[in-house]
Amino acid sequence: MTDTQRLWQPEPLDNNNSLIADYMRFLSEDGHGDFSDYDALWNWSVTELDAFWSSVWDFADIIGDRGAVAYAHDEAIRTAQFFPEARLNYAENMLRYQGSEEAIIQMREDGTRLSWSHDDLRCQVSRLQQALRAMGIGKGDRVAGFVPNTPQAVAFMLATASLGAIWSSCSPDFGFAAAMDRLSQIEPKIMVSANGYYYTGKSFSSTQLATQIAEAIPTVQKLVIFDLIDDAPATSQGIVISWDDFIAPYQETELFFEQVEFTHPLYIMFSSGTTGLPKCIVHSQGGVMLNHKKELLLHGDVREGDKMFYFTTCGWMMWNWSISSLMCGASLLLFDGSPFYPKANRFAKLLAQESVTHFGTSAKYIEACAKLRITASDHGYLSS
Repeated sequence: MTDTQRLWQPEPLDNNNSLIADYMRFLSEDGHGDFSDYDALWNWSVTELDAFWSSVWDFADIIGDRGAVAYAHDEAIRTAQFFPEARLNYAENMLRYQGSEEAIIQMREDGTRLSWSHDDLRCQVSRLQQALRAMGIGKGDRVAGFVPNTPQAVAFMLATASLGAIWSSCSPDFGFAAAMDRLSQIEPKIMVSANGYYYTGKSFSSTQLATQIAEAIPTVQKLVIFDLIDDAPATSQGIVISWDDFIAPYQETELFFEQVEFTHPLYIMFSSGTTGLPKCIVHSQGGVMLNHKKELLLHGDVREGDKMFYFTTCGWMMWNWSISSLMCGASLLLFDGSPFYPKANRFAKLLAQESVTHFGTSAKYIEACAKLRITASDHGYLSS
């Protein structure tokens, strides 16, 4: 390199043991050619779209019926289609793992550590799924989360997706106007919220605000509230129902997965709102699932037994991306609160304590670390 200095490159042994190297060998064995050179692989991936995406589906072991066509070309990009015959479900792929190993770890600001196993997660999704179906929630309905980054948020999203319904979420630090600007547009039938959240050692109640938002959206039939902070526990009255009461009538049963089209909506996300109202951005079940798994496997080298920790709220698209690690057999470490409380090197120690293999964050956090002179690498915090 001439104009810039290379910061890092993997050792040859790391290269050979990577999932992208496994993928290249998979392509060779499957008769697609020899792709020992990355540039050749990239060129093939953008010119032979049908063969490439078919191979990604197979290598990623996607659960579903892909049909005979991977890419239906059209000169107009809006009418070109990927997997037009496919039927699948994102939640089915996310919940493919079972057992007592940790699926989700929640680390709270005060140091409290809670965890759900794969079986715990499947149980919660099963009970939520039954409760949602009893309300008539099904394919195409919208479900909104006004939620901190918690296992309950993941479970509610998966129960929504399992039915072919559409999930959208924003963070509880959004005020009334910001939340209404987003959620009122999508006309959700049900909302979920925590009773509050923690930040810099203080608790902030969300129940009243969430109730105001739910009552201001005419389509909302129920607001489900789970307890997170040491505040008055959620009670069931009016359109508000506690999480415990919502799922109380249902015991774990075999999960149901609505098989939907590749292009069927999974998420509604939003633009920043800097030029008028935030714009709705729809992401499909198949597109999210296949592209996320491709990125996580081939570019992130995320595999079974790894641990993903992305510092994000449920209002940022990186929440949606990072939780897809469950499809790869990784566990999720969720954190909600201030990354600098009670001490500035909080995350550095957390990475070491939890043996995190994949850490993601924002440029703003990195800049703040630089200003605070946090030197995580000097203390072995980044060894995992």
